[in-house]
Amino acid sequence: MEKCTFCVQRSREGRNPACIFLFLGIWIEKGIGLIVPGLVPSPLGEVVDYAPSWVEICVTLGILALGIFVVTMLVKPALKIEQRFESYNRSETG
Repeated sequence: MEKCTFCVQRSREGRNPACIFLFLGIWIEKGIGLIVPGLVPSPLGEVVDYAPSWVEICVTLGILALGIFVVTMLVKPALKIEQRFESYNRSETG
């Protein structure tokens, strides 16, 4: 089997920067795709001011809260599995 020069799959220290760069890349791409067109003047040459309504703010906060809840629910069992895996490895090697 060939060994790759930048092998992220098997190294734990390579995963964290890869995940961070992936997150930042998606965030920047989405920001440019959504924010920049909103700042471009209309065909008549005017820039329209916009302020979200309270309904839009509440929907945004609700989606954010739901995302945080889902991440919390997924991280809890993942941490238990990781702790069990680490204790199993320690008992096997030590």
